[in-house]
Amino acid sequence: MRKQHVQLVSPTQIAALRALLTELGASFGQPPHTHFDATVEKARVTCYRSGKLLIQGENVDAWVEKLGSALIGSAPQATSDERPELAVATIGSDESGKGDYFGSLVVAACMLRPEDVRFVRDLGVRDSKEATDATIRTAAAKLCERVAFAIEEFTPEAYNDRHAQVGNVNVMLGDAHAHCISELARKTEARNVIIDRFGGEHYVRSGLGELASSLKITMIPRAESNPAVAAASFLARARFVESLERLSEEVGMRLLPGASFAVERRARELVRSRGAKVLSKVAKTHFKTTERVL
Repeated sequence: MRKQHVQLVSPTQIAALRALLTELGASFGQPPHTHFDATVEKARVTCYRSGKLLIQGENVDAWVEKLGSALIGSAPQATSDERPELAVATIGSDESGKGDYFGSLVVAACMLRPEDVRFVRDLGVRDSKEATDATIRTAAAKLCERVAFAIEEFTPEAYNDRHAQVGNVNVMLGDAHAHCISELARKTEARNVIIDRFGGEHYVRSGLGELASSLKITMIPRAESNPAVAAASFLARARFVESLERLSEEVGMRLLPGASFAVERRARELVRSRGAKVLSKVAKTHFKTTERVL
């Protein structure tokens, strides 16, 4: 009799599991990197943000059957052993800074082989939105020593110039993703590509040109559950944080991430001390924040 059951689950299945476990009287917790950790009778059901479901207990098979109505769907079939997170070498691509008023827009791609996954997970690499900047920067430095990667950065000045030309952030992102993916595809054997969705796939394919036909490209939301995309998200976020620090030193004022009221207030302080022209050097000026500040 199995002591544990592991499978991958979709967001729809996760919601169905939580609802069913609630009906069964489960008590819930939420440790780091999980959607939930539920205890019910003599079973423990843990759903990780990576999409992994782990069922443990004295009678795992009975609980798999009992929860079966929630597990029906398109997720990969379960096995008694944990499935590898990557079956083949994969290029993951993600961005950071798109929604941040200050700082660069950064796209990063990272190529992982199946044997790299344990190393990446041991570094604590998940979705960069769930980790501290200190953790991200430490892990990113170690990633750069081990795996193949490519980074494309639009500094605020370059971003503003390019946006004035194309008028569409998705076009800029598509070109940057394509550039990073092309660099890795040409110097590695990887032909499987996963991209965190930001718009239509055509934005990336147009930038890849003829190379696109030789790649298997998948663009999905919340793609950071894939370790290659998670690694790319760490690399992109680390470079974005570096850009904020560099620009903060240049203007003599700490620039904040995001686009909150605090960011808007900091932008007003900056304009009062350095003049309106400084915004083109440190911020994405097409944001409505600029209109409110000026």
